Amino acid sequence: MFIRLLQISLLMGLAVACGGETEGQSPESVSEKEPINLRSGEERVDIGPLSLMASSERLVEILPDLQNIDEFRSNINNHVLKFKVHNKNFRWLDISCRKDGLINEPLLVVLTPRQSEVSIPVSFDRFDKSLMTYHCRFANEGVAGEEKSFTFLRSHIVSGHQTLESFGEIVAFDSLLIDQDAVWRAGSGFRRLKVNQLVSFNGKIVTFTDDEASETPDGMSGASGAIIVVNADRAVGNLMVELRGKDGGRQMNIPAKNPTIFPRDPNTDGMCKFVESINEKGCEGRSGKKGVPGFTGFPGLNGGDTGSFKLKVSTFSFMDMKVLYFPGNGGPGGEGGEGSVGAPGGIGSTAIIEPPDRPGIGCLRCSMMASLEVSSRRLTFPDGPQGPKGDNGGKGAQGESGTSLESQVRLVDNLKSFISDWSFLKEYSNENNPTHP
Repeated sequence: MFIRLLQISLLMGLAVACGGETEGQSPESVSEKEPINLRSGEERVDIGPLSLMASSERLVEILPDLQNIDEFRSNINNHVLKFKVHNKNFRWLDISCRKDGLINEPLLVVLTPRQSEVSIPVSFDRFDKSLMTYHCRFANEGVAGEEKSFTFLRSHIVSGHQTLESFGEIVAFDSLLIDQDAVWRAGSGFRRLKVNQLVSFNGKIVTFTDDEASETPDGMSGASGAIIVVNADRAVGNLMVELRGKDGGRQMNIPAKNPTIFPRDPNTDGMCKFVESINEKGCEGRSGKKGVPGFTGFPGLNGGDTGSFKLKVSTFSFMDMKVLYFPGNGGPGGEGGEGSVGAPGGIGSTAIIEPPDRPGIGCLRCSMMASLEVSSRRLTFPDGPQGPKGDNGGKGAQGESGTSLESQVRLVDNLKSFISDWSFLKEYSNENNPTHP
C-alpha cells in the first residue's frame, strides 16, 4: 500500500498569507501560558445620552499549551455577557435579557455609578439548538434605549469514535475539541467545517478507519475518502489526519463462454478399408480436438482515492499536525470465462471383411456389438468422441489502486474572521439542526 506522509508544524508566529506575506502585517505574538481570547472588540450601545460597551466571552479560554484542558473541556459551552458603563454621570441603568424561545421572566440587572460593570452567565443546556440568542433591552433611568441581540454558537466535544457524516455536509461550532485519542470519522463526500476555534488533544480525523478499508462488498469499487475543508479562526493542539480510501471489491462479472467451434478434422476419421476382424486398429474415429480456452477474467474493482484535507486558519495557530495518505487497494480480478466446446470426433471406417470366403465369422462377431452395423460383408466402426472442452480463461488482473489527493494548509494573518457572521446557519438552526446532548 502506498503511504505518503505530510508533516506540518503550525507554530506560534508562523502566518503565511495567500500569495506571500502582506506588507504592514506582523504575526500575532502569544505566549504558551496566555489564554486565547477569541472575542475581539466590543459593541457600543446607546441609551439616550448614555453609552455602554457590551462584549461576550467564553468563561474559560484554552491555553496554547493545553495545560488547562480539563477546565476548558468542562466549561466549553459556558459563556459570559459583559456590560460596562464608562460614564459615571448616571443614576441607574436597567438591563433586561431574555433567552430566545423562553417565556419566563427575563434576567434583570441594574447598573449604578458604584457598580458600573456586570457579567451575565450564558450556558447551553442539552435542549438548546446549535444557535442560542439573548435579547437585551436597556433603559437609562426609565428611558428605553435600543435593543441588542447576542448570538452564541454551540461547541462540541469529540470523544471516543464519532461520525461526522451524521452532522451533514456543513458543520459549524464555536469551539471544536477533538479529545484525547478521539477519532472523528468523515466518511465519503464533502465535509465543510466552520469553527471559531479548533482544539485537538492528540485527536484524530479520518475518512475511514483501517478496519473499514477492506469492508467493500463484492462487485463494488472502493469508496473514496471525503473532501474535508476546515475553516478556523484559531487552531491549537496536536492533530493527526488519516486520509484513506476503501479497497476495491472482488470482480463478480464473468466473461461469456468462448463461442468458437472447431469443425471435424478429417485426420481423426478411421483409416480402414479392408479388415480381417473387428479388432483391427485405426478403424474407429478418433477424439475431436480440444476446445479453445475461455476469455481472461475482468479486472478487479478499483480502490478509492484518499480524499483531501484543507485547513485554513485565519488568525492564530499553535498546532502540530500530520496528514497520512492510504489509497485503497484494487480488488481481486474476476474468474475467467468457460472454454469453447471440443470439435466433433472423427467418422468411423466402413471396411470390407476379408477373407471373403469366411464372412460368417466377421458377421457373427459384429452382431455381438451394438455399436457396429453389419451389412453383407461390410463393417461400420464407431465415430470418435467429441473433443474435450477448452480450459477456463485465466483470472483477471487486480484492480487499480486509488489516488492520493493533494491537501492544503493555509494560514492567513490579520484577516477579518469569516465567523463573525453566522447568517449562513439560519437554515440549519432550529428544527433543521439537531440538539446535542
